[in-house]
Amino acid sequence: MTKKGEPLKIDEKLLTQGQCIRFIKQALLRSLYFRCETLFYTTSQFLTVMREFSPTDTSHSFHFLCMGNVLTQVINDILNEVETFCFVFVQEGLQNKHSKKNPLLGAIGVKKGKSKEDDSIWKEKEESNALNKDDIYRAGSLNSLIIRMTDRPFNSDLVMSFLAGHELFSDSKEIWDKIEERYAVPKTAKEAEQTQFIKMRVANVLLQWIKNDLHTIDSAVLNSIDKFAEKSLKKDNFSEIYQMIHKELHTTGRFAPLTEKEKERFQLTAPKEIPIFGLQNLQPYEILLCGDSKTIAEQITIMEFDIYSRIGRTELISQKWAKDKYQVLARNVNYLVQRSDKLSHFVATSILLQKKLKDRTKMLVRCIRVAQALTDLHNFNGLMGILMGLTLSSIQRLKHTWSKLPPKYDLLYKQLAVYQNPSNSFKNYRDAIKQASAPCLPYLTLSLSDLTFMDEGNPDLIEVDDAKLINFPKHQLVHRTIKQLQQHQVTKYELFAREPLFTFLYQMPGLEEKELYVLSLEREPRGVLLRELEAKDKKE
Repeated sequence: MTKKGEPLKIDEKLLTQGQCIRFIKQALLRSLYFRCETLFYTTSQFLTVMREFSPTDTSHSFHFLCMGNVLTQVINDILNEVETFCFVFVQEGLQNKHSKKNPLLGAIGVKKGKSKEDDSIWKEKEESNALNKDDIYRAGSLNSLIIRMTDRPFNSDLVMSFLAGHELFSDSKEIWDKIEERYAVPKTAKEAEQTQFIKMRVANVLLQWIKNDLHTIDSAVLNSIDKFAEKSLKKDNFSEIYQMIHKELHTTGRFAPLTEKEKERFQLTAPKEIPIFGLQNLQPYEILLCGDSKTIAEQITIMEFDIYSRIGRTELISQKWAKDKYQVLARNVNYLVQRSDKLSHFVATSILLQKKLKDRTKMLVRCIRVAQALTDLHNFNGLMGILMGLTLSSIQRLKHTWSKLPPKYDLLYKQLAVYQNPSNSFKNYRDAIKQASAPCLPYLTLSLSDLTFMDEGNPDLIEVDDAKLINFPKHQLVHRTIKQLQQHQVTKYELFAREPLFTFLYQMPGLEEKELYVLSLEREPRGVLLRELEAKDKKE
């Protein structure tokens, strides 16, 4: 955990690449907006708990301490991100100062030394049009990949597969040199009509590169592209593509922290005061019993999909979420993963804070019903969060609590648990997500595991006939997985926040696994008989 007021770890090489400083500033500002929203709901929940606090009640004491810890952590996270933003801001000022002294600084970029082709792209032996649908994704040199993208009708998947891994085998200067070289078709190389087709495809690839990965492109390269578009694209009558490239290069709001819709959302929902709710005679950890299961599932889905819809493709490339120095670029991925973990511990805590056997069983039934409601909403991420909570050792060992589960819910739990079955690479879950209609929220952690396996299980370069080639099939696999994740972001849920459920499910304070296990032993000591627990409950 980062200490208070300490900047997040950042690979300082990132700050010298392309437009990454502006991209990181944007990511931090976006994160701070939503952190402040989190602080609002956390404060509301904390003040409500304070008003209802009863020092003689164990449940209230646990909740009060947990909420105090959560509130402290949220404030700590905000301070750390502010400190990080200040650090990046200073670094940006230093870079601007150096670039004024030396205008050529950063014009070359960082060379990878991988798959570098010294010969002309027009000498490359790549019969692109002769390749079938699968062959276009085979390993190749940088020259051959550029040729494949520009020697056939525009193929979005092919281009996006290239963009999914281009940072691993090249840099913006080298890619731009090859694109510019490919555009300059030798007069003797192609017929006039075919020359125009190649140029148009090159322009389309250039547009997609700028549109999707502008933050990776060096400033000097962007200047060159701007001049090229003004001079060459206009001259060759590609006015439409020129206008689109010009717009992408000169859009002032590209690195704005919020979209226009997000600005409207914050302006419309900006609160005048922090609400304090009554708990309707419920214990704090009985909030899952407040309202019906469907409404609870809807509140969980609203919050999870809000985070999920903000995940960009950059966050999912090269395992940024798992590397300390790159996590600043994967804020939303980590938020959603952390939320799933919080949900599982909240579920376990809610069950174990029920002193009586019948109350624990009642809470267990409610958790299963909420899990079913999440399945009906096609929120597999929330479903897995609850199932993980129910499979924690501290819950699974409560044999008497489980024995009191009505047969109907015991069967329902077993039916839901099949989604957790890892057999055949989680076949049951994968079949369900394929058949699910929109809107849908996939289980993010499993997709991250898939991306990790693709990244670590496949080398960046492979040797073919004594030549080291770019392992392009690897990048195709990565792109397909990211594309599947992003397809589910398109259709939004039409759900509405219901208070106080929304506020109390926004932050879900829970005990850690060691604490849960200690409490589990207190609720059902080893070797305790059912009749002993029932007799104890009667006394209380």
